[in-house]
Amino acid sequence: MTRKCGRSGAGLGAAFAARTALDQMEDESRTWTLDEAPGLLQSRRSILQATWDTMGWIYFREGKVGEAESYVKASWTGRQSAEVGKHLGEIAEAKGDKAGALRDYLLALDTYPKYDAMGVHAGPPAAAKDLQDRIAALTKAGVKSASVEGGVQKLRMIPIGAAAGLNGVAEYRILVSGDAIVKAKPSGEKRLVGGEERLLKTKLAGFIPPASKANLAYTVMLNCHSGVCEVVIEQ
Repeated sequence: MTRKCGRSGAGLGAAFAARTALDQMEDESRTWTLDEAPGLLQSRRSILQATWDTMGWIYFREGKVGEAESYVKASWTGRQSAEVGKHLGEIAEAKGDKAGALRDYLLALDTYPKYDAMGVHAGPPAAAKDLQDRIAALTKAGVKSASVEGGVQKLRMIPIGAAAGLNGVAEYRILVSGDAIVKAKPSGEKRLVGGEERLLKTKLAGFIPPASKANLAYTVMLNCHSGVCEVVIEQ
């Protein structure tokens, strides 16, 4: 099942504006060197990823489910938010993947803070009601999802294989192009000898849409222990 809507003048205008803005942001991202202020690159990355979600949702409303999924999934992989997770779930439902939709809705719900500013346990806000209703409807229909144990936090911890002699934890800034880390530099006081080289051998699949030539910049923790390493991605 796909959703379609007429390509009205307003719709065409919105799509053109989003595409133009996206092209400009992706072009600009290819100039990043990691010498820029980390906060600046984090902000620009977040805006780029949000625009991928916008572009994906435009494709979805046009009935282009495949293109929609590629953009929304990349936005979600690198920047988990409730709205993007909900979009991913709606795309899964349109494809007939109800189990996948339930998983996406559960993870989207998990993006909401569990505690308020005073450290008091807080339930999901009113904005989460639509997600809760979707989860309830699928569950009532007997749909079961794959495990979401660990929630969105687990999505930010990416196993990258053998430690190759490394042991310890250190912070790095990385530049991602396609599915490869093309540049890595230490960002904290602690160093792991050979850490940059290990990161440069790492693949981060799904962070950038296949049709995009954008770069992404992240601060990550390289955590090597018990003979294996993982990359922990900042949000």
